[in-house]
Amino acid sequence: MRYPASIPARSPVLQSWPPHWRRQKKHAEETAAHYEALSAEKKAAVIDVINISDDYDLKASEIHKLDADMIKAYASNAAGQVGMGYAVGYPFGVIVVILAVNFLNVIFRFNVEEEKRKICIGNGPGKERH
Repeated sequence: MRYPASIPARSPVLQSWPPHWRRQKKHAEETAAHYEALSAEKKAAVIDVINISDDYDLKASEIHKLDADMIKAYASNAAGQVGMGYAVGYPFGVIVVILAVNFLNVIFRFNVEEEKRKICIGNGPGKERH
């Protein structure tokens, strides 16, 4: 989810967003503020993030200092990238857990029916279930 660069940092809307988004916006603003001191690779990465919005078509070799609009665009686009990362990574994490649960008994050679029987015998009449 991208939020407009026009939302001020202390607005109630931004305060209602998750803390990691606020930290991302702050980090992006700090990185953009120190743009002149960045290496050529990091400058190119910053410019690539700014170019995500259709308003800009910049080249890192041509930009020596970011203006206020570019800093806002960088912060906004960088925060949007975090949401995209979560959206892309989440399904893979869920699939890994599902596969692990289904195949752990095969990998470690558990006999599920035998384990069920042991639990039922161990929890017979007069014994508490854990």
